[in-house]
Amino acid sequence: MTTTVRITWDAASARRAERQFLAGPAGAGTPVAEVVGAMLGAHAQVLSAAETSVGMRADGVTRADVRAAL
Repeated sequence: MTTTVRITWDAASARRAERQFLAGPAGAGTPVAEVVGAMLGAHAQVLSAAETSVGMRADGVTRADVRAAL
């Protein structure tokens, strides 16, 4: 027997924001690769954009951390 689960758009959006570290940052020490994996990738045509988009999602991540993870 299949059970149908109903999810509202608000609930789906909230879950996505949480899983991609937009509702709150990943904890200090979370590997940059794990943060980017949760984002499903980082747009990085301009390196500073990648540094910003990844850095804002994790406590304690620096530009150097993002560059080293590349």
